[in-house]
Amino acid sequence: MRQPLALSLTLTIAALLPLQTTYADGILPNKTIVPQPQIITTNTPTTATPSIQAAVTTNPSPNITAEQAQDLIQITQSAIPLSSKLQKSFEAYRVTVQNNYPGPLFLQSAAVNNAQSGAMAAELVKASMSPVYMTLLLGGAGFILIGVPMLIIKSGHNEKARQEALPYTNQIPLMEMTQGQMISFNVLVPLGQKPDVSLNFRDRQNNLLISKRAI
Repeated sequence: MRQPLALSLTLTIAALLPLQTTYADGILPNKTIVPQPQIITTNTPTTATPSIQAAVTTNPSPNITAEQAQDLIQITQSAIPLSSKLQKSFEAYRVTVQNNYPGPLFLQSAAVNNAQSGAMAAELVKASMSPVYMTLLLGGAGFILIGVPMLIIKSGHNEKARQEALPYTNQIPLMEMTQGQMISFNVLVPLGQKPDVSLNFRDRQNNLLISKRAI
């Protein structure tokens, strides 16, 4: 009785073992091995991106003292011949100023200390009409024969002097002068003298004040 039972159990167990193995290996899904990405760290040298700077065009202020800058401002004078009565009392000159300073300079004040304006100079050399009026004492005939010709001559001389004196206004242009730039102006000075020129420049980048005088 026991042997058939034992045999039956043995056969049953033997029949079940293959089913369990098949279930474990065949029914369960196969394990898929997913390869993990490999992280490779490399020491790549970092190249700094050069910063792009806007090009700024400036004229840096030169490292020059006011005394040194005076020598870089050139003033020249050339005589101008006069043809009217002005030449008896005045001399005319053309003054030229050149900026050789390494940068722009602003001419903020300028004067010719001994100059005379053309309008005043013409008045100073103007012929007096008193002798003309004195001929009236000679009567009508004397005035006509002497006074009238004298009046015509004196008036002509006065007008010629006035016309020649008009350009001498003593107005000197105040302006900014770049390096190498020149300005010129005409002046009348008393006979036997030369223009006494005083100029004041300013470098507006470094506020340097430069005074120049030429006699």
